[in-house]
Amino acid sequence: MKALIIEPSKLYQEILTHTLNGLDSEVICTGRADEARHIMASQVFDCLIVSMLLGDIAGPIFCAQVRSERRYSQLPIFMLTASQDKSALEDAMKSGITEIFHKDDLSIFRNYLCTFEERIEGKGISGTVLYVEDCPVMAKMTKHILEPIGLTLHHFINAEDAIESLSSQAYDLILTDVILGKGMSGLGLVRALRSENSPYAEIPIIVMTGADDTARRIEFLHFGVSDYLLKPVLKEELLLRVKNLITHKKLLDKIKSQEIQLRRLAMTDQLTGLKNRHYLMSEGPARVSQSNRHKLPLSMIMVDLDWFKKINDDYGHEKGDGVLSEVGELLRSSCRNEDISSRFGGEEFLLLLPHCNETDAKVMAERLREKIEVLKPVGVLITASFGVASLPLDHSYTFFQLFSASDKAVYQSKSSGRNCVTVCAVTDVEGSFI
Repeated sequence: MKALIIEPSKLYQEILTHTLNGLDSEVICTGRADEARHIMASQVFDCLIVSMLLGDIAGPIFCAQVRSERRYSQLPIFMLTASQDKSALEDAMKSGITEIFHKDDLSIFRNYLCTFEERIEGKGISGTVLYVEDCPVMAKMTKHILEPIGLTLHHFINAEDAIESLSSQAYDLILTDVILGKGMSGLGLVRALRSENSPYAEIPIIVMTGADDTARRIEFLHFGVSDYLLKPVLKEELLLRVKNLITHKKLLDKIKSQEIQLRRLAMTDQLTGLKNRHYLMSEGPARVSQSNRHKLPLSMIMVDLDWFKKINDDYGHEKGDGVLSEVGELLRSSCRNEDISSRFGGEEFLLLLPHCNETDAKVMAERLREKIEVLKPVGVLITASFGVASLPLDHSYTFFQLFSASDKAVYQSKSSGRNCVTVCAVTDVEGSFI
């Protein structure tokens, strides 16, 4: 960033120079407006930093003179002042000042300059843009503006091909013309992307057009475009609008990703990676109801590690955690995608198996019992007791009744010497237990 400081105070010149040098900026200082105009005649600056009072004229008068020249119409001008006079500050803004900062708190000005430098240098901008434009000249100009700052543009000359590309490429922004020649128009493209249940409804859209039609602009806004620009578009304006929309989208994407992660953590047992009791109690009843409604088989297997308290007492809780973790991985890898494998609590695990009848569930439980018996997690010999219960197809039972049956079956396995599989019919239990 290159800045011209017009400040009569040598002290403030040094302070501002030190501030800008910390931002890796090139700085030139002067105290007078006539000297500043002479410097500006031979050099190009990214911004001017002007004091309210200069050595020869008032700062706002100098700013008005600068703004009167077309080549400086977009040049950012920042004013530093100690004045609190509202009328004077309003007059300064009317003269063309971009923003006013107070000399008693330069930290605010420095923070602003940090973001300003990033903006003019194009820092922090990355993303993929879907660009729909049938005019080669306009497409070349737009690419020349956006690609150097780190954006990747996928250019299409018609809306149909652009829509097709959405199935294979994720975009951070869609930039489209209004009139696209043959085929779908820009408004048709927007309607398709903003239609009900569209997976692309949250991608920001900028519409660019050479004709300012109020009714058309309102129609585009009605269908959910994010911005509407008239050609020819100022380079700086296009850059800022594109950056703002992409930054906003990425922020929303990050928030959504964090929400998904939080939901995943909320329903996952952190030690074993299996679903936790909370998830089981919310999802289990729905799975059982679905099986009852469609008369589909469903089974539950409860797994209770034998003598687990003794393992903790003999080897310590760290070893005990290792046992639980490895058993959890064995159970998870032995289940199908549609199954629910969960740690119910302590050393108890519960598997909910849709489309699995009692015979198949018993076979699976016996297979798991054998695997656990030879697993030796963290070098410790262990066994487990199993309880199996299945939904009968001729009558509806609740999740809690199914749980009670599998819990009763585990108790019978424990009473029978442990390390075995017991099946209990739901009809053999009454009420619910949890």
